Amino acid sequence: MPSTIILHNAADLTLVLGKEKQEVEVAKSALRMVSSVWCAMFGSDWAEHKATSIDLPEDDPHAMLIVLRIAHYQHKELPKKLTMEELVNLAVVCDKYDTVHLVRHFLDQYNWTAPNKNCTLYSSYGESLFVSWTFGNLEDFQRVARDVLMNIEVDRNGAVGKGWALSHLTPSGFIENILQVRANVIARIRLLCAELYISGSKASCGVVAPYNKPECRAMILGSVMNILKTVGYVVVPDTEPTLALQSLKNIRLKLQVFKIYTFEELNWTLMLELYKREMAARNTGFGQFSYKKETPDEQESRIKSQCRTSHEACGKQVDIAEKLANIIRSIPSPVLDSHKRHIEIQAAKGV
Repeated sequence: MPSTIILHNAADLTLVLGKEKQEVEVAKSALRMVSSVWCAMFGSDWAEHKATSIDLPEDDPHAMLIVLRIAHYQHKELPKKLTMEELVNLAVVCDKYDTVHLVRHFLDQYNWTAPNKNCTLYSSYGESLFVSWTFGNLEDFQRVARDVLMNIEVDRNGAVGKGWALSHLTPSGFIENILQVRANVIARIRLLCAELYISGSKASCGVVAPYNKPECRAMILGSVMNILKTVGYVVVPDTEPTLALQSLKNIRLKLQVFKIYTFEELNWTLMLELYKREMAARNTGFGQFSYKKETPDEQESRIKSQCRTSHEACGKQVDIAEKLANIIRSIPSPVLDSHKRHIEIQAAKGV
């Protein structure tokens, strides 16, 4: 068992913290002054009023000691930095005992919330949201909420996919709102995919005769069908869709690289004619050619470029880049107004 920590010479209460059973001797009067929860707990209406020892097996000893040391003005013993796990545990304690105002100054002085600002692990997003929710950091809460919205995947039942620890500690209604906003964005992307399919089906070769080709239309439609298959959009009925299961970020990245592969052809008759002209000019010595020293491969490439008919302009009939960008830009904040109000209240504590 760890040695007893004494925080007050006139201590009248021993707190036994965590599974480690860390004993900490404290003064009830100090606790009552800093926490509405402790003020009520040690009031005459509660059994703890006369207790000399209280077991708190669920409270993290390290986090509790931070709060207790501040309450007893032992600031020199405070840690200069916290890990993400320690920060989460501190948030749990402060939320449980209403002591956010007590640690506010030290959160800023020692920059204890730094690990939360650098949090990028999906598995830690639930804890990160809780830290921001408790200590009133709206900017970090909105940043992580946006990341969750863009990166979260769902299963075929519409529930949050594996690897996302969001159910624990997240505010009430947060997950439901995230899934609703996500569903609305997916619906808009479905419409965009349907529009893309229709545009691809109607596209035709725009090159003037005799160079307009049915192969051009086939390549445009093939490019459209390929990207729709890639993002999991279903054109054929009774085919199991996967579009709605992916993350918005993944869908966006796939659609952003969408490209129409256009038809190109060589005018072999013209190409042969140019070869004949150049050979005749070289043999007779007429004409000054800047390409006299070029290799056979260079000559072939140059002549082909003069004889190639490009259908690149045909592919521009189908374009979704700007519409996709508009969908992404117009995604509403996944943070509810009620959540914002709570965070603003928390931010004002201890200021």
